[in-house]
Amino acid sequence: MVHVACSENMKKYFENIVSEVKRIYKIAEECRKKGFDPVDEVEIPLAADMADRVEGLVGPEGVAERIRELVKELGKEPAALEIAKEIVEGKFGNFDKEKKAEQAVRTALAVLTEGIVAAPLEGIADVKIKKNPDGTEYLAIYYAGPIRSAGGTAQALSVLVGDFVRKAMGLDRYKPTEDEIERYVEEVELYQSEVGSFQYNPTADEIRTAIRNIPIEITGEATDDVEVSGHRDLPRVETNQLRGGALLVLVEGVLLKAPKILRHVDKLGIEGWDWLKDLMSKKEEKEEEKDMERVYRKYEYVNELESTRIYETDKYVIVDVGEDFAGENIRIYIDGKLLTTVTVRNDGTVRINKKTKIGREILDAIDEGRDVYVDLY
Repeated sequence: MVHVACSENMKKYFENIVSEVKRIYKIAEECRKKGFDPVDEVEIPLAADMADRVEGLVGPEGVAERIRELVKELGKEPAALEIAKEIVEGKFGNFDKEKKAEQAVRTALAVLTEGIVAAPLEGIADVKIKKNPDGTEYLAIYYAGPIRSAGGTAQALSVLVGDFVRKAMGLDRYKPTEDEIERYVEEVELYQSEVGSFQYNPTADEIRTAIRNIPIEITGEATDDVEVSGHRDLPRVETNQLRGGALLVLVEGVLLKAPKILRHVDKLGIEGWDWLKDLMSKKEEKEEEKDMERVYRKYEYVNELESTRIYETDKYVIVDVGEDFAGENIRIYIDGKLLTTVTVRNDGTVRINKKTKIGREILDAIDEGRDVYVDLY
């Protein structure tokens, strides 16, 4: 039960915890059998590690041991794809085609999120095999609101997993119609005006490019009581309401986490995602043209662990942490006191308007010779 290297005393400590938990579970099970509760058994199973959690959360039965082997041999992300492939190949049971696809996607996402969030179970409402206008079959993942708990990176990787499963099953890519493409554009704009904002605000052209190139259909169930007015009653879109889960995956997953997707695409050898590099390049060129301002001063905080670079321009305080951290959340501190938490843009920077309270505090701290630095988490 203990899977960490530790001293004998610490090992006994862990084993005592496990022993006591099992004893209490037995008492709870006996209590439940008396029939005074809505359910006659303890609903939450014990799990020794991530592999057990994944099997308990989404299955399939018997997958835990294979997950342990693959994670030890390959690492978490490659293991998630390999386990998806083995499920599709029928190594964990002979399901029908759609069930194989659904099980593969859920299990792979559970591995990526280490079995600690509800996203693989409740964030994916369904996985279907549908038909393009030309009669070819493709994969569609139906996302629900709880996919938010997976985080942007896992949301984006779930799309990569879907593409991997699609290829393993010999399915064609999703071929959207122009109406379906414009439906996504309308939904993103409507969501931001009627429901709430995203961490990233994509342009209409970025949305169009993404939908034309993402090899699976990112769709989902209705999550908000707001209906589109322009692109309604489309044959392959089951609702006229906003599909909040799908929009989260598209905007805060694929588009916001594009640099991370590309790193995993290169690492895992997945083909067909070069369009994302072109999209990022065009975006960065526009940002450089838009944000080309005079730099008034530069500030750098250096210690033995990190280096923080800050620039003051006409409009912004720019914190530069490098493109390796694009899409990550960082904390900004002044003299060891937390000031704010922000998300790094695709170009590796954070732009804070100089007129905001936070912008003024950073500039005042620099003027006063105080330490301003960032911390990743």
